[in-house]
Amino acid sequence: MPEQVSREDVLAELGRIEASRDFQDSGRLTALLRFLVEETLQGHGGQLKEVVIGNALYEREPAYDPRIDSTVRVEMRRLRRKLIDYFAGEGRGDPVEIAVPTGQYAAVFTPRAAHPAAEAVAADAPARTPMFEAGQGATAAVLPFLALSRDPAEQDLADRLTDEITFLLSQWEGLRMAPRGAVMRYREGAHTGKAAAAELGVDAVLHGSLRRHGDILRVIAELSDAQGYVLWSDRFDTPDADQLQVLERIARTLTSRLGMDSSQIRAGTMRPRPGAVQVMAAVSHARRLMDSQRPHALQRAMTLFERVARTVPDAARGHTGIADCACDLYRLGLLDRATAASMARVAVQRALRIDPASAEAHAALGTIAAWIDFDRASADACFVRAAQLGETARAARIRGVALLLLHREAEAAARQLRSARTLEPISAHQDIAEAISLFQSRQFEVLAERFGHAPRVPAAAEARYYGALALLEIGAPQAARDVLAEIADELVDLPDLALGAAEIAARLGDPAPAAGEAMPVSHFARATLAMARGRHAEALDALAACVAREDLARAWLRTDRRFDPLRGMTAFEALVAAVRDAAARHDLSGEG
Repeated sequence: MPEQVSREDVLAELGRIEASRDFQDSGRLTALLRFLVEETLQGHGGQLKEVVIGNALYEREPAYDPRIDSTVRVEMRRLRRKLIDYFAGEGRGDPVEIAVPTGQYAAVFTPRAAHPAAEAVAADAPARTPMFEAGQGATAAVLPFLALSRDPAEQDLADRLTDEITFLLSQWEGLRMAPRGAVMRYREGAHTGKAAAAELGVDAVLHGSLRRHGDILRVIAELSDAQGYVLWSDRFDTPDADQLQVLERIARTLTSRLGMDSSQIRAGTMRPRPGAVQVMAAVSHARRLMDSQRPHALQRAMTLFERVARTVPDAARGHTGIADCACDLYRLGLLDRATAASMARVAVQRALRIDPASAEAHAALGTIAAWIDFDRASADACFVRAAQLGETARAARIRGVALLLLHREAEAAARQLRSARTLEPISAHQDIAEAISLFQSRQFEVLAERFGHAPRVPAAAEARYYGALALLEIGAPQAARDVLAEIADELVDLPDLALGAAEIAARLGDPAPAAGEAMPVSHFARATLAMARGRHAEALDALAACVAREDLARAWLRTDRRFDPLRGMTAFEALVAAVRDAAARHDLSGEG
């Protein structure tokens, strides 16, 4: 390190970077940068290698292997780009520059001349445009959905869908809807979203189409701003055996995904500024990506939420989205507990500073309390508060799983999940939550019926995996084999399920799949595969590592049918006690 840059100056610069807009919502990159800086300051820069960083920060087990895991390389590319962006913008006037040149991992610290005008730097920084201004809430219109076939019967369905969506949106506090009589004239003839928005005097316009493909009803919805630009769209494919029920399911899911969480809008004291619909559309798109619970989709959602949080100072939903994504990545085994906890807590506190009455923020606090802290009392209190502010499908869904995970109350969990299904009927996340709950409460017949057969529309592979396990439990091996053939390739990027195909194959007595075990997988997945192969000692070692690492899946040791052969063994019961004690630390009710 050059002598002219002191340790104190470097650490002060690191603090400025961590507090900057470029880095404040990127917990993983901040942790990586701090590690590299501190190691370099301690004189260990020359010893920094990809495997050293991987083992220190990402807690891989077995040890980080750069041949099959590119996490460090990907994160380093992101970090280098972020540092360049920071020092070209917000940090242009900083006295010290921190860089990590390509080809090495040691940080480099360079003194910089003071910028002549800090005010000019601030003026050139990326704009942070507020989303709201003083007003009386938001306004919107649902234009008549069109039946693309022009069939009168299908147009009647489209009109009913329009009415259902309008009715549900009109229930939102702080949102005023254009009346049916005013919008029905747009059913015939050409029109533009811009013209409709201007004529109706609304902030946003929702419109779409309906078409039948055999016995599948396809609905496409689009959201336009006052300028007529389509900023968000969604598609629903559902069997139309009961048309009225299908229309209600689509309408409820659509309005749930468009949810608007702002206490000031609800109170009618603020209104959206120009550009607010674009922010709302970005958040809705990110929430839709989250619903799939696929790793790549969650990472894309995180990027969208970070962008909103960075550029819109009064958008609490950007921060609540970051918190929810961090919790979901932890559930999937893609973030360790410490990283997820840090990211989620910081994000939700920022959301609450912006909007103390944000329902999503209080629900995120409940998720943190339930999944990360195993704090039953705090989780219950946060979910109750969130429901009082404005119940969301995600909050109801996670509360349902938490009731089973923390309380082992199967009936209460089922009731909560039914409530979530009512709020958002079409949801991959909902399917996954129900499948996990049915499996852990040992309702195998119901689970096999729900998720053990080829669906008429695509279903989440994670839910179908539990359906296949249920088929094995009820003695339907060929049906389980058929499900496995359809989902095996979709399991490999989910750490807890990466060995799912090998596990089911082992239980069937079939040859192990050619690929899968070389992928990074969780300790829990190793344990379930070991149980399927009858290797109890190996399973116990993997479960011990799962508990030590504080993975969320450790909670299922108390209920998972696959570990029944271990019950009564001293080593296993000690692990169960450790999980129970983790929950009991926060349990003020004395319930075990």
